[in-house]
Amino acid sequence: MKKLLCLLFVLLFAIPAHGENIDLSNMSPEELQQLISAAQIELERSEEQYVAKAIELVKDYWKKEIYSRDSHASHDGYLEILNTQIAYVNRDVATKTEPASSAEHMFQNVYCVIDFTLLSDYFAATPSFYSNVNMYDSVTVYMDGTMELTNMSLILKYFNRLYSGDLSHILSSTTNCGSTYNAVFHLLEE
Repeated sequence: MKKLLCLLFVLLFAIPAHGENIDLSNMSPEELQQLISAAQIELERSEEQYVAKAIELVKDYWKKEIYSRDSHASHDGYLEILNTQIAYVNRDVATKTEPASSAEHMFQNVYCVIDFTLLSDYFAATPSFYSNVNMYDSVTVYMDGTMELTNMSLILKYFNRLYSGDLSHILSSTTNCGSTYNAVFHLLEE
């Protein structure tokens, strides 16, 4: 309830202060509820929540699909996050119904891409050496909040398709979380 009141306060007082005249008095209760629901979805889009869900997706996949199925892989399911980076897709690109190119089409309906730098015992070389095998280390977050773990980052796929590092028209911003989400997991012992 407190969030709802804060949201209404912001909608009623803060938005008009920025020069946008939004008159909520002509809105029906259903329209107000839709506006409130949309605002709540935006409030729930916190980096921390997305990253936490993305980490769970990565851990689950590595535990069930990599370590449990491959007899040559790790004995304890070692997985370490060394870095986390979030790339936010430009809203115009994400919502464009007819993208300008096939490369832009890759980002249609994408909210952000969460990339991890992972070390694993994929080659069962523990404890001598943990390697970054650059697979299943990226999560795509769609506009509706659903997530998909991918073998290769959407950003890297874009680079591979265009041989260009210019993402200025694709991305609105990037957050390098650095070591904030660093952690070590022993997935087969959990």
